[in-house]
Amino acid sequence: MSDDIIVEIDEETIAQFEALPAARAHSIMWTAQQDALLLKYWPIKRHTEVARLIGACQDSCRKRYGQLTGD
Repeated sequence: MSDDIIVEIDEETIAQFEALPAARAHSIMWTAQQDALLLKYWPIKRHTEVARLIGACQDSCRKRYGQLTGD
């Protein structure tokens, strides 16, 4: 006897997920403007909001800020 659980998913839901863009396999290509904004606002503003406005995830922004500042 198998312990696999079979779950039915409706076609509309499957279609919505299939229409999503593929996950990015590469890292963000940072622009000079994004770097400048990150350097200016990362230390003084909410990280979640800075990342959202830059268009990157918070982890990517944290890593990039560290690269730019040598931290």
